[in-house]
Amino acid sequence: MNEVNRAVRNVENVGKQVKKIPGDIRKIERKMSSDGKNISKTIDNKLKKFLKQVETLVTKKIKAFVTSFLKSINGAVIQPLNLILRAFYNMFLQVFSILTKIGDKIKSLPDCAPYYGVVGTYVEIRKFWKRLLPNFLWKAIEKVGNFLQPVLNAFGYKKIKKRCYDFNVNKEINSINTGFETSANEFVKNFGNFKGIKV
Repeated sequence: MNEVNRAVRNVENVGKQVKKIPGDIRKIERKMSSDGKNISKTIDNKLKKFLKQVETLVTKKIKAFVTSFLKSINGAVIQPLNLILRAFYNMFLQVFSILTKIGDKIKSLPDCAPYYGVVGTYVEIRKFWKRLLPNFLWKAIEKVGNFLQPVLNAFGYKKIKKRCYDFNVNKEINSINTGFETSANEFVKNFGNFKGIKV
């Protein structure tokens, strides 16, 4: 009995440690989001400052050339690379989101253990009786079971099943796919396409 109590305490301790994981991941996610915004703002400010200095230091002709050249580089190199970097940034955010869901799922395991036990027992009993009873009788029993489903749902079966079994990360995967497809299409279309340079 002491070993069982010790095992239960160990599981509870692991559960407490696992509960901290999603919070830590969210902190990292917020920090990355904040840093990304600051970097983008710094780049924009430096580019504006540089363009202002060019305006005061060179003639109109050189200014027109440099401005158009920088815009062309921006459109042909910087923006396509920026889109690729954004796709990678989005991928990391979505991976963190998936890891958070995994942490939440692990955190819910102790709460779902009784449910898993009941469902496992039910499945085994069902297999036993299905092998034992004739097919027509088994189908009749299944129909009665289908009528009982709303009663089970009223007692929270559907909610518990969703919490303990559902693990849908399609939104995150689709976001990663869309980000890379969009950035790849724009990269192929614009990278190296220097246009609008005034000589």
